[in-house]
Amino acid sequence: MAAMEEIIARGYQLTNVTEGLYTDHLGPTGSVALSILIVSVFFGLFHYSSESGIISVLALVIGGFFYAVVYAITGELAIPIGFHVAWNFTEGCVYGFPVSGVSFGVTILQTQSVGSELWTGGVFGPEAGPSGIAGHLLAIPLAILWIYWRQGRIRLMAVRK
Repeated sequence: MAAMEEIIARGYQLTNVTEGLYTDHLGPTGSVALSILIVSVFFGLFHYSSESGIISVLALVIGGFFYAVVYAITGELAIPIGFHVAWNFTEGCVYGFPVSGVSFGVTILQTQSVGSELWTGGVFGPEAGPSGIAGHLLAIPLAILWIYWRQGRIRLMAVRK
């Protein structure tokens, strides 16, 4: 599911929204930045369900922002796919927490969420709580540093007129 979400949200939507918003006034940087914001908000709203609330949508907007930034500065869809799959796998299959309200069943570790729904994310999973938000906010600069170390520079994806 994570790979399909990345193909649709970043590979298709981010690329096309960026190209559609490109004007001489916005330029390539402005069109990429505005597209990242738009597609990230759409990504968060796409995950809205009866198990989610405003905090989970906000958390997923931040998660979508993370994946969009990684794609925008590498131009490689495999990297946000890898991060997204790793996030979902670790949260759901390793720790056994729900991922966007979906439980995987079989897990490596047996865990139980204890505490207020605000902190644990409730039935939606930890990504809908402060720990998920903090995880994605921490991941953004770490991923940018990793990309800089790997490529020796940070550049935005090319925008076609």
